Amino acid sequence: MNKPIYLLILPLLFSVMFISTSETRAASKLQTLIEQCESCHGPKGHSTRNDVSSLAGKPISVIKEAMAQFYYFERHCPDKRPRTDKGTGSSTNMCSVASTLSDEEVITLAQYFSSQ
Repeated sequence: MNKPIYLLILPLLFSVMFISTSETRAASKLQTLIEQCESCHGPKGHSTRNDVSSLAGKPISVIKEAMAQFYYFERHCPDKRPRTDKGTGSSTNMCSVASTLSDEEVITLAQYFSSQ
């Protein structure tokens, strides 16, 4: 028995819509993470602050290693106040930030900032 063509195409359309929505959400989350990093580390990772290092152009391995050190509290984590359009945000530190990121997010952010 032949199935109508729409029964064959419909699952394909739903899977394409799901993938597209997932990719859009992932890109949006990545942009939010980049903006959070930039609030302290400066636009595209070029810090204008003496107390916060630049990320731009650093090797991926260096950024990943630093994030691992923050995650395991092997590196000093002083509180910093990010700068926003509205002044300064609430204080945070890199150990807290590192604990919220997945390995995939760390790698993606490292790739982004190393290419700046």
